[in-house]
Amino acid sequence: MNYNRYEFSRAMKKADCQKPIRIYSHINPFMGGPVVIRNTNGAGDGALAALLHDMAANRYHRVKIPNSPKHSTQYLSYSSLSQICKYSNRVSFEILSRNSPRLFRGLPEREESLDEAYWAQ
Repeated sequence: MNYNRYEFSRAMKKADCQKPIRIYSHINPFMGGPVVIRNTNGAGDGALAALLHDMAANRYHRVKIPNSPKHSTQYLSYSSLSQICKYSNRVSFEILSRNSPRLFRGLPEREESLDEAYWAQ
């Protein structure tokens, strides 16, 4: 299995692909993961919320700027698989390290672990 071969690709519906392929991604835990994990409640939900947030951002951007090169094809997400994995990983890390299924404060406006090119778009 070739992990991360398509990490800078964006997801599409299978029906919209000319030659659909299944891809896999693996990234290390954010900052090595929390020192102690006492409770995993909400970590998966947080990661899913990060993915859904990116999908909603893609839809919003498509409506606001329909002629953007980001929408030359019917992608499901605004960001690449790699960026979504990093963001989802960060959200899960914050939930796990707080021993609570809720985030009590927001994440930084500009995540340092994301590539600078991501913010330039």
